Amino acid sequence: MAYDGLPQFIDDLWTKHNQHYMVITDPGISNEQPASYLPYTDGAGLWVNLTGTTPFVGPVWPGPCVFPDFFNPDAVAYWEKQLQTFHSTIGTDGLWIDMNEPDTNENVACPTNQWNNPPYVPGVPEGNLNIKTICLSSNQCVGCCAVCLMCPANSSPTAVHTQHQRQVV
Repeated sequence: MAYDGLPQFIDDLWTKHNQHYMVITDPGISNEQPASYLPYTDGAGLWVNLTGTTPFVGPVWPGPCVFPDFFNPDAVAYWEKQLQTFHSTIGTDGLWIDMNEPDTNENVACPTNQWNNPPYVPGVPEGNLNIKTICLSSNQCVGCCAVCLMCPANSSPTAVHTQHQRQVV
């Protein structure tokens, strides 16, 4: 852990000051040390992909990051594991998941195609729909169109949607 003494600091907040410790986290996962960073290796195959199986990488405050595909049913278990590991290491009273949309600090070059360069673009900054976010043609488990649809082999869009409905209810 990079913050020596943090668990003791949090325990001090709880026991001596009757205060709570809330954590803010961003779901963007650093990919600068892919072989040694467990949140990255644990999530292999769960990232939003730019094309095929190539993960979309966007610049965020820790540096280049990949983004969990929260439409993939396996992403829920992945994210739960990451949060449980974090909580068992430090302990928290609550969690704020910030920037749950793939938000980047700068514009990313996207492939030229009908999704990233539609014939009509509303009045948006720089005349571009992917300002500081993922490319519109990025692949996710369930998308709005057949081109974007990349569900696991043993799943269908209807099954994924039904599973999601059961979890929400």
